[in-house]
Amino acid sequence: MEQQTEHYNPAELTNEKNERVALGLLGALLFSLAGAALYLILRKVGYIASITGLATAYISFFGYGLFSGNKESKKGMIAAAVFAVLITAISCFVAFGWDLYAAAKADDIVIPFSQLLTDTIELLKNRQVSYIKGIYEITYSMDSANFYKDLGMSLLFCGLGIFGFIRSTNHKVRAREDGAQQ
Repeated sequence: MEQQTEHYNPAELTNEKNERVALGLLGALLFSLAGAALYLILRKVGYIASITGLATAYISFFGYGLFSGNKESKKGMIAAAVFAVLITAISCFVAFGWDLYAAAKADDIVIPFSQLLTDTIELLKNRQVSYIKGIYEITYSMDSANFYKDLGMSLLFCGLGIFGFIRSTNHKVRAREDGAQQ
């Protein structure tokens, strides 16, 4: 009588499911946007908002896993990391534009949204932007160094979140594979 031994491929044990990549991308985007909202809210109330880069990274990964059905996908990790970095950078830019909008609104100057985007870029490049109000020209100047400092800190925390999530996920997968081989 011959004894049969079954051999398992560790890749089969990593719980590879039919991954819904498009839904995962949507989840990563939506959850990253929640991180951006958190950044804007914390910044508006005067707290150090850079720490939300860490939260944005984690919830982006969570959103991909929730919507795609696979929390340990390499595609998901890459997509969530890209969304987290992009959305973190965009939220810093939007917050800087928000400051310009608030300053202009305080002087009863209404800036259309499309012009606000270009004026924010102009403010970052030239450190000042001017508007005509009646017979007066009102010039706003902001220190773009603060923007770059906030952006750098936010991206640093976002990177730490990405690194931490990928590292912990890899440890879980290795532990499961080691347990399956024994």
